[in-house]
Amino acid sequence: MESKKSKKILGIIVDILLIAIVIIAIVISVLTFSSKASGNGVANIMGYSPFAVQSDSMSPTFNKGDLIISKTKGFDATNLQVGDIITFYATDLKTGNDFINSHRIVKVENLNDTSDYRFYTTKGDNLDTNDLTRIGSSDVIGVYTGKRVPVLGSVMDFLRTQTGFMICVLIPLAIFFIYELYKFLSIIIAKKNEKAGIEGISEEEKKRIAEEYLKSQAQAQNSDAEENANK
Repeated sequence: MESKKSKKILGIIVDILLIAIVIIAIVISVLTFSSKASGNGVANIMGYSPFAVQSDSMSPTFNKGDLIISKTKGFDATNLQVGDIITFYATDLKTGNDFINSHRIVKVENLNDTSDYRFYTTKGDNLDTNDLTRIGSSDVIGVYTGKRVPVLGSVMDFLRTQTGFMICVLIPLAIFFIYELYKFLSIIIAKKNEKAGIEGISEEEKKRIAEEYLKSQAQAQNSDAEENANK
């Protein structure tokens, strides 16, 4: 009895893990396809985008490895204010490679008196100096919503790699599907064996089993009756 209960609990745990892994795989797939379809390499889900923080330049507002959410659709990039935290493409001066950065606006400048176009000077909360390059309003990807999840950014970065996706998603999925297939085949085999066992019993044996069952039931009822009479 205890063994059956343990197997049932184990089966429930395995099913929950399988569902969790499937959800993770779906989320990663949605983010990947969304980033490809957006045209700027940024995943967008209902106007919001998740970004993995790559440094501690904004600590303690958010830290390296955090996952932050920025509004990337439906905001006015020409009407941002000092204090807003914006997400934008920056260039690594050492390598020349572009990367996504999120820093706070410390200065706002208009292109001229007749244009709505603006330039934003940004700075990391944990840095002593402003960023060298000003950000034009057309270069702003999104505005930080204040929502962050610690550590999840590092996890998502790892899962997006081929190694991470294989280790954390593909291999566990394969193992769990094999396990579910094993359970399914075990049930089919057990049903067939049960059916074969019943068909293999002669009519006399079936009659004897039925008589023994009825006899045991009658004895149980008589025993209950005697106990009630003694009370």
